[in-house]
Amino acid sequence: MRRAAAALTALLVAGCGPEPAALLLRVRLPAGLAVEQLRAEATGLGGEPLFGPLLRPEQPGASRLSGDQTLRVLLPEALEGSTVRVVVEALDGGRVVGRGEGAAVAASGSETELLVAVVAGGP
Repeated sequence: MRRAAAALTALLVAGCGPEPAALLLRVRLPAGLAVEQLRAEATGLGGEPLFGPLLRPEQPGASRLSGDQTLRVLLPEALEGSTVRVVVEALDGGRVVGRGEGAAVAASGSETELLVAVVAGGP
């Protein structure tokens, strides 16, 4: 019985692949800024698109966003070790009311946290 349990455990461990790289965006919104949605997109250092634009929430709701918001993005293996430049726009009624950006290096098998502080103002 113990051999069977050990063999099953070994198979489960062997079947687990490496964890994907993830980017945890922590978006800090300024107090008093009316925000319905966040739009995030990323590029590489050469300007090539990596992901996005992502809208969160996908549809604007009756409630406003405030304070710190988080968004987790799983990254493909090809981006591991690459610098990811992220731009986050704060939207109200579909209009840009704030913007912030930051960059981080995607680490293989782990989650990299990136703080993006949004500053009020349109494009």
